[in-house]
Amino acid sequence: MKKWLLYPLMITLTMAACSKTRSPEQEQARSTMLQGVSFYEKQQYPTALPLFEKATAQGDSKAPRYLGLAYLNGNGVTKDLPKAFEFFQLGADRGDITSKYWLGYLYENGFGVTKDLSSAYHCYQQASVRGDHVSAPAMTALARFYEQGIFVKQDLKQAVSLYQKSAKTGDKQAIEALEKLNVR
Repeated sequence: MKKWLLYPLMITLTMAACSKTRSPEQEQARSTMLQGVSFYEKQQYPTALPLFEKATAQGDSKAPRYLGLAYLNGNGVTKDLPKAFEFFQLGADRGDITSKYWLGYLYENGFGVTKDLSSAYHCYQQASVRGDHVSAPAMTALARFYEQGIFVKQDLKQAVSLYQKSAKTGDKQAIEALEKLNVR
């Protein structure tokens, strides 16, 4: 067989080996988490929370976020900000960027943890990297830091740039901030 014929085959095999495939356990954890989300969105917290706990124990990255939100807001549990922080930290450690955003929120406001604007800024920065609708709240929060000079030197150009990027995803807070700044 000619070498040039092997090259596309090698590329395909390499890409297949590098792609993220889920194990049956990971698929089960994701399925459990999604069932929990369905109940959580209907505010059926007593049914949702055990599913999130199970998915978290199975290693799901997003389930801890929902447990964090439950403890942050008192949805189906007694409000417990330090516990919310623990679950957001777990989710962030597992790669969930929305959990990373919520960590920033808790650090910024001193909810469940000592107020730490440096940590808040870095959490928002890390959560905003994707630049899509999932990271829009983090981009908007980061833009606000630049607009108001929170922890960083005030930089309206950077703030507007981040607000615009977030607004393109439909983020209402970013759109409102641009309107206040008279920027389109």
